[in-house]
Amino acid sequence: MDVELFSSTITKHRRKDVRFISYDSGVFTIEGSLGLSVPAPLAFDILADYDQCANIFRNILESAAQPTSDQDFVVTQTCSWSFLAFSGTFDCVMDVHVDKQSQKVTFKLKKSSFMKDFYGSWQIIPATVMNPGMDEDGDHKTTVSSGQQAGCLVRHVLSVKPIMGLPEPIARLTQGIFVHQVSQVFEDLCREVERRSSS
Repeated sequence: MDVELFSSTITKHRRKDVRFISYDSGVFTIEGSLGLSVPAPLAFDILADYDQCANIFRNILESAAQPTSDQDFVVTQTCSWSFLAFSGTFDCVMDVHVDKQSQKVTFKLKKSSFMKDFYGSWQIIPATVMNPGMDEDGDHKTTVSSGQQAGCLVRHVLSVKPIMGLPEPIARLTQGIFVHQVSQVFEDLCREVERRSSS
């Protein structure tokens, strides 16, 4: 299946799609995808660099990764949260598996006072840029298919179970907040891709 992907200048290269998937047994699941006109290893290196998360993502205030094997880490983070008029911080500890060969990062919560469960993945899919054209807004774009690393598609799946059960009206509001937060994560990723590409 072909994927539309912005190319040429870094500030024009992304097309993101973030959507709410389900709310089941108290677990919210969000999925998103993002096209980037940079090689897959660059995007993967950013997402696998948990020691630098606090310098990349706005909701992460502190982050440290302790390796337990070549591909496994225990990551401790301090994160910020906001809900309606309320905001604060919380600490969490995660198990993270970094698979360089498949360009995939998976994570699962070990401990948090804010969430009962938290797990998901990042998958980087290399792509070959083809057939340049213009989209409906007049921005340059290309169509890509799976192949070599002229560009990449970033896929993200996130599942969160809050520490407390939520009434249905609050749950509906919360799903929109999670979609917005994942969108912000993609924006921060694009900003870091731009910074590293231009350095």
